[in-house]
Amino acid sequence: MDQEKFTAFLKDIYYPRLSFHRLRARRNHHIYLRLQWAMLILALANAILVALQPFFSWIWLKVLAIVCAIPVATLATVLKTFNYQEKWAQHGKAYYDLEKEYNLYLAGAGNYSTEPDKEGYFVLQVQGILSQALAANPYMTVP
Repeated sequence: MDQEKFTAFLKDIYYPRLSFHRLRARRNHHIYLRLQWAMLILALANAILVALQPFFSWIWLKVLAIVCAIPVATLATVLKTFNYQEKWAQHGKAYYDLEKEYNLYLAGAGNYSTEPDKEGYFVLQVQGILSQALAANPYMTVP
């Protein structure tokens, strides 16, 4: 593979996909953590409100416990339905694999030490990594 095509591949395919997977992994990680912390805090508040009910017979305490239980159920459903943790792991793995492959190419390590066409081999490896990432999440969308 000539240097001009390889540079175009890096510019048009490799760097945008690397950035995509890094940003999506980070985004899914932040969403997952925020939803999980919100669910934890609301579940704790709900448990406290339910534990106080035998000692106080205030109607607003029961209503508040119900109001806290609804978002907990909703957040649990959102976490389970949208699989933010799995998406975070998939995008993180793709990002790590792309970075590792580029570092192997730069160092000339692994199969790159014996490969006569290092750029062509790099393109094949990157396409394989991107195919695996797409197979792991076929409904992947562009942000």
